[in-house]
Amino acid sequence: MYYKEWLCVRRSLIVLSIGLVALLGIVGIVALVHVNVGGKPDTSPQGMTGFVDFFGITALLAGGIMATILGTALARENDDHLEVAWTKPVSRTEYASTVMLVDAAGILIAICLGLVFHALIHVELRQPISMQTSAADVSNTVRFLLFPFAWYALIVALSARLRGGGIVQALV
Repeated sequence: MYYKEWLCVRRSLIVLSIGLVALLGIVGIVALVHVNVGGKPDTSPQGMTGFVDFFGITALLAGGIMATILGTALARENDDHLEVAWTKPVSRTEYASTVMLVDAAGILIAICLGLVFHALIHVELRQPISMQTSAADVSNTVRFLLFPFAWYALIVALSARLRGGGIVQALV
């Protein structure tokens, strides 16, 4: 019953991984081709990036994109057979909760993949990341981590009664 959602999450993570590898390759090529005014390759560090900025960008991009893709989980079940799906021997709440937990795991994996590839991009560009944090940084990091899940919940709520939900993905 949840296998369909698991396949959707797996396919989305594979496509995200392929896109991140392609992005890493493009950044690598641009970093190799980039030369400074003297004609020599630019190998100097570009500046320090804070951990909150690093994590926030990754969570907002990778997590937000995955949340947008997976957010129509209940709308995909609404293809003229939702009434049949609700007659299965599982409660509606349990079904919807399990589907959303599968999607939440996919979003969390996407954020982790994004962090790895974002770190690799920083290594290629020789841009160090500052690991110094304060109390405000911890709260900001938690907010950045929760954003994709809030975005996912918004898209699920707006698209649950629609058929397919693609219009919500496009307009939001």
